[in-house]
Amino acid sequence: MLAFENQSGDKGNEYFSDGISDELLTQLGKVPGLRVAGRNSSFAFKGRTATDAEIAQKLGVAYLVQGTVQKAGTQVKITARLVNAADGFQVWGQILWAAGECEEAVRTLERAAALRSDVYLPNAGYRARALYDCGRKAEAVEAARLIRKLRDTPTRWHVDGYAMFILRQENHPSEVQEYLEWLFQRLPADSYVRGFVLAALGRHDEAWPYLAGMPTTLIPHLATDPIFAPMHGDARFPPLLAKLGVTEEFRTAREELARMQKARAARK
Repeated sequence: MLAFENQSGDKGNEYFSDGISDELLTQLGKVPGLRVAGRNSSFAFKGRTATDAEIAQKLGVAYLVQGTVQKAGTQVKITARLVNAADGFQVWGQILWAAGECEEAVRTLERAAALRSDVYLPNAGYRARALYDCGRKAEAVEAARLIRKLRDTPTRWHVDGYAMFILRQENHPSEVQEYLEWLFQRLPADSYVRGFVLAALGRHDEAWPYLAGMPTTLIPHLATDPIFAPMHGDARFPPLLAKLGVTEEFRTAREELARMQKARAARK
C-alpha cells in the first residue's frame, strides 16, 4: 500500500491524500490472511523514483496498491488501482468522485484510454459502465460490444459481467447468449468470474457456488455493485460473507455507500 499521490496542485492538501492512504492501509490490514507492509516501509517510497518490481521486492510483496487524490474546494476525485508487481499489469482499479461523478468518470476514462496504443480491458469495462450510469445507453451498448470483441485478452476479471449486464438490460439476448457460451468455454470450471457473469445476467441461483472463490480485493463490488443487490436479502448471502471472511468489511462498505448516497442527495 503506497502513499497516494497528491495531484491537487496545492501542497496544503498533502495531509488529505496521506490521510486517505493511512485509512486504506488500516482497512487492508483488517482483511484476514492479507499480508500488508507497514506504513513506515511503504511510505518511504513517497516521491522516489523506482519501478513497481523494485518497490515490491524491497517490501516483500507481490501486489501494490497505488492511487492519486485531486481536491479542489469541495470536489474530490480519488483513483485507486491494484498492480501485479511482477508484470506491471493492473488487476483492479476504481475511481471515486465527490462531485460531477458521472460525466467526469467518462471523461477521465477516455483520457486514460487515449494514452494507450491498445484497448485496455479493465478501462473499457469501467467506461462502458460509466456511460450506462450516465444514461448514455446507446454508447454503453457499443462499448459493451467492443469488450465482447476483445477475445484475445487472456485475463478477463469481472469486465465481462459489466458488458453482459448492459447488453441484457438493453435487450440484446442473442448477443448475451453467444457471449456467455464463448466466455464459459475459456474460464476454468471453478472461476469466480463465472459467478460475477451469472449474477450480471440475473441467474443468481447459479452464481452462488462460484462467488465463494471471489478474491477479497473485489469485495467492494459485492457490497456496492447493483449487479449483486438482488442477492443481499438472500439467506445464502451471510454464509457467503462468512466463508470469505469479509462480514465486517461488507458492513463497512455498505455504510460508506449509504453515506455517499446521502451526501449526493443533499447536493441535488
